[in-house]
Amino acid sequence: MSEPDTRTRILDAGVEIMLERSFHSVGLNQLLSAVNVPKGSFYHYFKSKEDFGVEVLRHYSQNANAERRQILGNRELSANPAERLLFLFTSGIESIEAGGCKCSCLLQKVAIEIANSSEAMRNQLATGFNDMIGLFQEALDEAVAASFLPADLDTRSEAAFILDLWAGAQQRAAIIRNTDPLQKAVAVFRRRLAIDSN
Repeated sequence: MSEPDTRTRILDAGVEIMLERSFHSVGLNQLLSAVNVPKGSFYHYFKSKEDFGVEVLRHYSQNANAERRQILGNRELSANPAERLLFLFTSGIESIEAGGCKCSCLLQKVAIEIANSSEAMRNQLATGFNDMIGLFQEALDEAVAASFLPADLDTRSEAAFILDLWAGAQQRAAIIRNTDPLQKAVAVFRRRLAIDSN
């Protein structure tokens, strides 16, 4: 396989293993056997396990944000960008339920585990969360420009609030294995964004 393909396969396997277990539990042998590449390949693509962790987080964020951007830009869902943002979360609940209410966001899953042990990975997590806030803000800015939301809305603060509430609700949903916290978070978003529930 060509170099980018092998590297991408290693990163994809890293995402799967880290979502299922944790960053610290990723063993090099397990990772490489999952993609059927020799041990030397790992250090050809990554300087260290920490470098690998940074790249897995970057890879995951780019892919996840591409999917989010597709939903947020889909005018067939709604002319109102705030409604498309709400759809992003309601469809997320369906996905989380299908996965047994386990944490489905790699950034959240890894955040607590490595925030105090790897500055490079913490920085990449901060970038990933900031990029997500930026996507939400773009949708809110578009809604303000189209007069679906008040002109004086602080869209950056609102986007950060949305992410913070969703992240907390997702963590609690994973603990209690129930999407009720996520449903309540969506109800709060619906009220704050003045979206009719019908």
